[in-house]
Amino acid sequence: ERVAKASGLSDHDYHILPLDLSDHASIPEVVEKAVAWKGRIDILINNGGVSQRALAQSTTLEVEKKLFNINYFGTVEVTRHVIPHMIKQGGGHINVVSSVLGKIGVSGRSTYCGSKHALHGYFDVLRSEVHEHGVHISVVCPGYIKTNVSRNAISADGMPHAKMDHSQMKGMSSEKFAQK
Repeated sequence: ERVAKASGLSDHDYHILPLDLSDHASIPEVVEKAVAWKGRIDILINNGGVSQRALAQSTTLEVEKKLFNINYFGTVEVTRHVIPHMIKQGGGHINVVSSVLGKIGVSGRSTYCGSKHALHGYFDVLRSEVHEHGVHISVVCPGYIKTNVSRNAISADGMPHAKMDHSQMKGMSSEKFAQK
């Protein structure tokens, strides 16, 4: 709501639909509500996720599943329900916000990196499957952006990291990144 208000748009120009990427059963209903609002979805920006701050050997299986359920399966599930609408309407664009860590590994981020690597494989294949229907797919890999991603990261036992990492603090502002 804060972003919508700051954009200067009037109330009828946006519709906010809360979505929990870990609640896969709720996703179809949210997608249908989004389609019902204006009759179509032209652009889907998959930008949800949670990071990690924990060594691989210390991370519990429950934490690994939580990260994949949000970062990978949640993103895939939203996309899976949007794709039929885009094909029916003759096209659209799906943008997946991954991470530079979807390309390289960094200590203390094993499961996060794994979930982002998985997105690359999935969306590379999906791109080839839906291209003929006018559906385009982009995977964006930002580096360090000054957001609360490190504060919101989870530790080996699932507890919040709750600290701003030095690399995040020195990162590009989210406003500058959005302009780019």
